[in-house]
Amino acid sequence: MNSNRKVFLFLFSFFLFISQSISAFRINGKECFVCHDTLFFTFNPDTMYVDSAFQDCRINGMSCDKVALKVGNYKVTDSTGTKLLIITSLPLLDIKVKSDSYLPNYKCDTCEMARVDARLLDARGEEKFSEALMKVRGAASSQYRKKSYTFELVDSTGKDYDTDWLGLTRGDGKYMLNAMYKDHSLMRNKVLMDIWNSFSPVHYLEKEPEVINGQRNEYLEVILNGTYNGIYTLGDKINRKYMKLKKYDDEKNKYKGLLFKSTQHDYYLYDREEASDSALTWLGCYEAKYPGKEGISGFPLLKKWLVMAKNNEFVPDVDYDFRNIVDYTIFINIIHAIDNERKNFYFACYNYNKEPKFFVIPWDLDSTLGRDYLGNEAPTELSDSTLLQFIAAFEENAFKSNLCFAVKRWNELKVGVLSPDSLGARLDSLANYIIASGAHKRNIKRWDCAKNGVYVDNDVEYIKNWYAKHFVTFDTYMSQFKDFEHAPRIVGYVEPTETEFGYSGDSVCFKCGKLFKEGEVLPMLPVINTSLCDNSAEKVHVHLADGLLTVENASGNIEVYNSLGDLIARRNANQSTCVIPLPGNDVYVVKVGGETHKVVSVK
Repeated sequence: MNSNRKVFLFLFSFFLFISQSISAFRINGKECFVCHDTLFFTFNPDTMYVDSAFQDCRINGMSCDKVALKVGNYKVTDSTGTKLLIITSLPLLDIKVKSDSYLPNYKCDTCEMARVDARLLDARGEEKFSEALMKVRGAASSQYRKKSYTFELVDSTGKDYDTDWLGLTRGDGKYMLNAMYKDHSLMRNKVLMDIWNSFSPVHYLEKEPEVINGQRNEYLEVILNGTYNGIYTLGDKINRKYMKLKKYDDEKNKYKGLLFKSTQHDYYLYDREEASDSALTWLGCYEAKYPGKEGISGFPLLKKWLVMAKNNEFVPDVDYDFRNIVDYTIFINIIHAIDNERKNFYFACYNYNKEPKFFVIPWDLDSTLGRDYLGNEAPTELSDSTLLQFIAAFEENAFKSNLCFAVKRWNELKVGVLSPDSLGARLDSLANYIIASGAHKRNIKRWDCAKNGVYVDNDVEYIKNWYAKHFVTFDTYMSQFKDFEHAPRIVGYVEPTETEFGYSGDSVCFKCGKLFKEGEVLPMLPVINTSLCDNSAEKVHVHLADGLLTVENASGNIEVYNSLGDLIARRNANQSTCVIPLPGNDVYVVKVGGETHKVVSVK
């Protein structure tokens, strides 16, 4: 072999060795995440093997083929040195800010979002790459050492890039990275959003079956610019696309979908302060998120609704989704959401043009379950008289106006998803998941954020003990509501014909579903031989429209009965036409002389 060939083979072998050093250590065909002298990889329960190019490396002093890699810490050694290998059960997200971009370590609303390259590896072994835009987010949380971020996937041209990251398919690739810096359990926002999403759907679910009325969150560990940044949750950003609100009609200049965010505690000034379509903020506490443009912010519509709510002039299931408001009122009380009474939620409307029905979407549930936004213990004992201090005016009116449904709803939820046992099981499951990964210890070491020795496990026990006491207090409060007004309506009415029986309909409370009176089968109409009829006298005509009963060609007394058999009106027909106002939706029996007529007013 000549000398030139020997030199070539030596150099080739040298560069091959360098390229396969442990800094490029590969498992399952994928490079580990590099963080200074530490390698990270996500455990895949189906397969874990070291690539053949690294079989000469030693793991904990043994050959690679002798080690069954599991979640845990290992020492990987080759001739160049030793690195720590951490196998975690959580997905890993590696973020590198592009060389020509800048990510400020503070909240800057006027700064451009930093452009970054992102790589994700999940527990299924799926690896994804994307460019993204990123910036610090949050109010008080933006001052913490560990930052939360807005995180938006984009393509090479800067446009929204939609992909399925951790199962959070949403259509526009817009997410939040929540740091959970002051939450010792690392799970308050996630577990409570999971609970809320499990029992309180949007009222338009039949039209948009994929919509969830709250944020979804998944855990991961983040490496930022080569430095371990701790455990985060990747969560949904609430916007028009995520909620599938209808788009603004540019051609007809008509509002459809509306979305507003409450960012500060309001002081009920909305009945005195003007609301302009040209402004994107109002009263210093509301932000226009959709349409969210100057000239079409939608604030006059929000003000109109809030004033109606404050004055208790709104109509359930017409102006607002009373089920949603009752759910939210119960929810923020039972979890003691001290920072969510008048802020940290969204007002939304699916299609204002066709159905101006507002509803609430919760947000940022960290200051809950016995701790405040600084992570300090909140009061564990509340008197019955102070429980509703967390209800803003619109919620209080809606809550008190719908007590029959609220009591029924609480009685359902307290033995289901809001029971202490149910919450405890969710907390234990998440705690086991986090602790088994080892991420909570790495997070504490990185940020020194364990206050007074409070860690995931003992904060979970604190939550369970706190919730058990608070649950009794709130249940006692709800038990005082025994007398409340129902809202009966007739449902299931069927008009009889000459060939089919009818049904008078059931009298049911449309709010809580209580049955007051079952309906009756209505006989078929008689077949009339018109050739035998005496047409000499004018027929009596009875019809109902817009709450007004009109009787024409009547003689003698007119009596009107509701579906419960109560006489509600009596008139003497002393003129050819008699008009009688009726109180609401029902089936009415009208007796005119010797004739009986039925009319129906059903919403």
